Amino acid sequence: MLSLSVLHKANLILWLGWLLLYSVPSHATIAPLDTFKASFYLYYKGLHLGYGHYDLTHLDQQRYRLAFRSRMSFFWLWDERSISNEFKFKQGWLYNLSFEHTRDGTGKPYEKFIQFDAKAKKIYIERNQKKTVIKYMKKIQEPLLAQLQMRLDMFNQPQQKTFSYNMIVKDRIKKYTFVYVGEETIELKDGDYLCLKFKVKGSAPNKATYLWIYPAYAYLTIQAAFIVDGSTLWEMQLQEYTPISAKSHSSSQPLRTSGNIVP
Repeated sequence: MLSLSVLHKANLILWLGWLLLYSVPSHATIAPLDTFKASFYLYYKGLHLGYGHYDLTHLDQQRYRLAFRSRMSFFWLWDERSISNEFKFKQGWLYNLSFEHTRDGTGKPYEKFIQFDAKAKKIYIERNQKKTVIKYMKKIQEPLLAQLQMRLDMFNQPQQKTFSYNMIVKDRIKKYTFVYVGEETIELKDGDYLCLKFKVKGSAPNKATYLWIYPAYAYLTIQAAFIVDGSTLWEMQLQEYTPISAKSHSSSQPLRTSGNIVP
């Protein structure tokens, strides 16, 4: 039976960044930092638990905000979260400026705030009123932003097969590596997609996390799965996407979600 910890883990998978899921017509040129709104469903052993929404906003010339909110429930258990991540883009890298994460629902509420001070070379973390300070590293990111960084890196370096990032997880710095496995076609509601399959390195022998990334949409993850003992425990799939700033070559028609079926 599902427990409160299951809902917590489900939302963790959501905001860790199996994100930026969308489809657009072939006349559009898509780049990783094009603004958008997206929603998706999360499943546990095939059971739909809830939804999540992403919103990428361009604030000014270099600054962006990536926001996330979700609600999940199972009978009387429920979990609702809101995340806001402000960052700047400079010379190919996404630099965290501030991060906020709040949770409400069954059990204790949760609050976390992070300030990245490059000048002082410190990162200030406040979690449920407990304060921590860790050393600032130039290329360190909160997991949500690290996933967007991976999209950007794959877009700029399509031949690279391994990507590694230092992330702040549980108030500590941890390195995550994503390794190319091969090509695989997956089936979504609107068609079949030929994807690049990546695995998160370092899982236990009986556990594995996989990402299915679609190059034609600027290397977006369109499906993710957490597998235990050969069975899919968690799965996330694209539900809906609304592009905002994708550039059109010749058509004045508004962009809409659509499938891109493998020939």
